[in-house]
Amino acid sequence: MTGTTSTATVARPRAVARAKATRPTAPAHAGAAPGLWPRLARLHIDNLLASTTAPRSLVVGPAGSGKTSALHYLHDELRKAGRATDFAHDADGIRAMPPAAILLVDDAHLLDQDALLALADRVADPTSATLVACRPWPTPEGLAGILSTLDTPGLAIVLGQVSTGEVAEYAGEGAIAGECIDDLVELCAGMTWLLSEALSLHDQSGCSTGPAHDAVVAALNEVVAQRLHQLDPDVRLAVETESLTPSLSSHSASQRTDLVVAAHAQGLLLRNGQVAPGIRSAVRAATPIARIVSLADAGLIEPSAELLHGVRDHDVARTMLHLGDAALESSPERAAELYDHAANSGADPVVVAVRRARALWASGLYDEAAAAVDGLDLDADDPDAAFTTNLVAAVWAARAMPETADRVYRSSNVDSPVVRAGAVVASLAVGDPREAEAPPIEAASSIPSTAVVAMESLSRGLRATLGASVQIALSELMRASDAYTMSGDALPVPELPAVLAAVTALHLGELEVAAEILDDATRDGQGGPGGRGRLALWTGWVALQRQRPHDVEAALATACTAGVRLSPRDQLLEHALRIGLARRYSDTAAITIAWRRARETMLRSEFDLYGILPLSEFVVTAARLDDLPRMRRHFDQALGRIERLGNPSMWGAHLHWAGIQQGILLNQPEMLRPHAQALVAAGSESVIAAAMSHAGRVWTSVLAGKVDAAAVEAAASELADVGLAWDGARLAGYGAGLTEDRRVVSRLLACARRLHSNETIPSGGDRSETLVTPIAPVETTLSVREREVAAMVLDGKTYAEIGAAIFISPRTAEHHIARIRRRLGATSRSDLLTKLRLALESPGEDAHA
Repeated sequence: MTGTTSTATVARPRAVARAKATRPTAPAHAGAAPGLWPRLARLHIDNLLASTTAPRSLVVGPAGSGKTSALHYLHDELRKAGRATDFAHDADGIRAMPPAAILLVDDAHLLDQDALLALADRVADPTSATLVACRPWPTPEGLAGILSTLDTPGLAIVLGQVSTGEVAEYAGEGAIAGECIDDLVELCAGMTWLLSEALSLHDQSGCSTGPAHDAVVAALNEVVAQRLHQLDPDVRLAVETESLTPSLSSHSASQRTDLVVAAHAQGLLLRNGQVAPGIRSAVRAATPIARIVSLADAGLIEPSAELLHGVRDHDVARTMLHLGDAALESSPERAAELYDHAANSGADPVVVAVRRARALWASGLYDEAAAAVDGLDLDADDPDAAFTTNLVAAVWAARAMPETADRVYRSSNVDSPVVRAGAVVASLAVGDPREAEAPPIEAASSIPSTAVVAMESLSRGLRATLGASVQIALSELMRASDAYTMSGDALPVPELPAVLAAVTALHLGELEVAAEILDDATRDGQGGPGGRGRLALWTGWVALQRQRPHDVEAALATACTAGVRLSPRDQLLEHALRIGLARRYSDTAAITIAWRRARETMLRSEFDLYGILPLSEFVVTAARLDDLPRMRRHFDQALGRIERLGNPSMWGAHLHWAGIQQGILLNQPEMLRPHAQALVAAGSESVIAAAMSHAGRVWTSVLAGKVDAAAVEAAASELADVGLAWDGARLAGYGAGLTEDRRVVSRLLACARRLHSNETIPSGGDRSETLVTPIAPVETTLSVREREVAAMVLDGKTYAEIGAAIFISPRTAEHHIARIRRRLGATSRSDLLTKLRLALESPGEDAHA
């Protein structure tokens, strides 16, 4: 790097002297070429010399490729053959040459218009002997036609790049070690002029222990730097940007193509625009720090660790921070790299730590982000204090430790709208209303940012969820979600605004609204990469309540392949979804498997207020599997939080409904009473609580043997209207199973099927399986419904259990089993079980019967 002195540069004079002493000489020509030419070029030269007709051809190559030496070689060989041959450099000289004499014109791309006209007139005569050498660019007006005329197949001589074999042949057998040739050809990318310099500098004695060519590289750096400084500024810039970071360019595609062509013609880029390692090394060594900073500030290069290794400079550090800030929203991973460069260049460690934490948070690396600022002691008025406070609290919330997240805010003395909003989110999550009841911060005199507007709406919306004006709460939270997304700010919050708005909509029974909120947030990238999985999981929850199992599985697949590991809080939601799918669309074995997989996560996690819906799924499943003690702590903690918040109707309804389901599944009516009373009390303010209260009373009557078909159907439909279609179907199924009136059974089973379609999902598979499919066609004589019944028979279920699972009466289940026995020809129960296993193991053909 300019500004430092390398030992290789100091050693250059001695290295060059030794290299010249051992410079390989070209073999004496008994036809061997005197220059470093490609074999194909040499073949065309030999063809041209052997031709008895007037030679007409081109010699084309970039600067330094050997065009002039090739012309002189041709001149000498043709003269030896007794043929009249001479050079001409202007119009008069060209016109003075007789057609039969062989005219050689070098650097035709530099001829003036008069000379080009004279040359065009000459080559128009097919009998005139003319050999023209030029670079591939520029092509001034008049030259293109000349080149086209002289481009004779099999005779055009193209120079510029050579292979290792061609270098070995040129150097002579054994003159240079093969590994040295390989190294030098790679260093120079086969570029003729650069290889010629490298070979002239090569010191064979210095390579006895292997191809170490530091002295050659150092000397080439000086040669390339000299060439670079002679270029047109735009061409030089193209070479610099391609050498420093080839992916960036300030020019349009067409401009860049022209500049690459020009740089290739100058011998500093390959034809495809790539840079030889020797050229890249020279450009990097010759570019001053100030120019690197200037190019980076202009967005023309993208600094790398290799480029800035070991450089400690205030301007470099400032530029790295600036570039990291610019990349933060679109590429947080790249921003983190740039902040690392800033640290290595001497930037303030505290500033870098906060910036890195921003980038890591935006990348979804929550734990790493928290680690970056762990131990930082920022003053309350520090500009980064608010961000750091929110970040640490948000990470604890994502770790499913809401009490710790709340404690972060309570111990902070930072007072700003964004911190106050985060504190409201965290305090309500643990059932503490104090932050929500505190007066809002007085509005600042300056224009608020979009992020501040979002946070203020978030605070107002959450406060409103504690009262009767829950529709106002939903509107505020939707506005908060939209503003948060529009801000484009990766501002950490304990919960995404879109999730808070969607959860509020779900608690109000507004499933379509919840879906739209999450769809909008997902489309617009709310929360960045880290928010993608969480939004997908809540989208799956909405799909679960909307009876769309395929969409649930798709959401799970999205969340598990979002590129960011799921946080403990997200893992809870994932397990709740998988349990919910099994409970609604599979059997006891599948529910048990899903439950066992969730137990470890439940043991080390806490549910917050916003996780009441998945918590309710766990509570009901625990009752279903007779594992209630495992969930008692979580359930009681949630009830306590609801009570401390003043029993808000919106937040408590689903929790009390889960309590009612517990009592029903455990057949313990006394467990229903406190939850039923709570729902009755909330019913005057909450439609969903009123529907639950009514359904609870009807369900209690059904369990007591009083099945009123109209009442059951009405209650079930009310549950479906508030997003609980599965529970409504279960209520109808219970009613059908507890009556002997066939007309009532038929009516309630039809209601159950209408509310909950009987799709089937695979059970017992690996948690990574994400497909939800109906049972595939089979080749036995059993229909799809009969195969479902057969599977439950093998699980040991009774007629009543089978009927309840697929919404048919026990008597109908018995008829199904009798028909299956007849079809399979089973003579006993053991024979039936054996044949059922065989039937279910083999694919079948009559699945649609």
